[in-house]
Amino acid sequence: MALGATISVGAMGLALVMAVVFFFNYHYVIDHEEKKLPSYFGDSYLQYCTLVPRFIPQLNAPARSELLKINPDPVVYSFSMPLAKQNKAFEAYASFFGVMLGVALLVFVKAKLGLL
Repeated sequence: MALGATISVGAMGLALVMAVVFFFNYHYVIDHEEKKLPSYFGDSYLQYCTLVPRFIPQLNAPARSELLKINPDPVVYSFSMPLAKQNKAFEAYASFFGVMLGVALLVFVKAKLGLL
């Protein structure tokens, strides 16, 4: 979100800094989680890691048949509002819309002041 916001206001230097900060921050977050998750999910998690890239999404999703071999429970492959609330997914959406509102306000103010 921060990268998109900085690009949208034309702050390319800051966008580059944000991209580097994002990459290094999430590299360590992902590394920490990858060390913890096998203790929770065991071999299923390790199999999942062989199908899904670590950081950059792949264009073709893994075949559902391959995912079903890891976890055959069909419930995990559908959206769950209670689970989204439990995982606080709405906080991410609220943050995104807050950043977008801030960017829109900044653009509006710059336009009114003749800075655009």
